[in-house]
Amino acid sequence: MLSTSTGSSPRKCVITPMTADVMAMYREYAKAHRLLTSSGSDSHGLEKKPIKYRAELSQSLLERLGIQIS
Repeated sequence: MLSTSTGSSPRKCVITPMTADVMAMYREYAKAHRLLTSSGSDSHGLEKKPIKYRAELSQSLLERLGIQIS
């Protein structure tokens, strides 16, 4: 599922599970449309551990916030 909007309203898009090919497709779409991307896990509760994501997945957002990744 992909959610887009007009204007400046943020949208949440949830895709689980996601293959590397699908993730690459969405990253390219976001880049082509100059969208900021973020990553995180919905780990609500003790039985579901957080998922670690690479900082590069949120690079555009982090850079907008003045955070450089190497």
